[in-house]
Amino acid sequence: MKSIITIAAITALFSSSLFACVMDGVGTGALYTVPKQTFSVQLATHKALKEQKFSAAQGARYDQKMMMLVYQLKQRMQGKLNPAIQGSWYLFETSEGHYLRLDINEGKLDIKQHEVPAGDVEDAILIDVDTLAAILQNQISLEQAKQLGVIHLPQDIEGLLQS
Repeated sequence: MKSIITIAAITALFSSSLFACVMDGVGTGALYTVPKQTFSVQLATHKALKEQKFSAAQGARYDQKMMMLVYQLKQRMQGKLNPAIQGSWYLFETSEGHYLRLDINEGKLDIKQHEVPAGDVEDAILIDVDTLAAILQNQISLEQAKQLGVIHLPQDIEGLLQS
């Protein structure tokens, strides 16, 4: 109980952009295992939005946006995944600090929210909700996102897509 109160107090004192979501594995180290590239991805996203390279996600609350984006990502990826590639990858949404686990099996994608990596968090995909929305809405391509620095991809994920 004392540790939960301590975690709540620390979370209240600091900006949510400094920590992973409290729901993402309380007690598993999620509050201090934010990937080191998070700040550079957030800085690049802010710069790209300011320079109008793409527009910010509009509409509902953050959780509603993420729910729709996860659904759209899952739908978009079906049929485009290389069936030979299987495994799990983690995605870290940088603006609110949420982890998602992407499980790929036989060319099908399953996405689990609030799943924290047990190992090295530096192997996670880093992306902001606005960048994810821009890619899914075809405002920018994955290649453009990489050039802008608004996404960080681990080396082992490059061959994931067939095209």
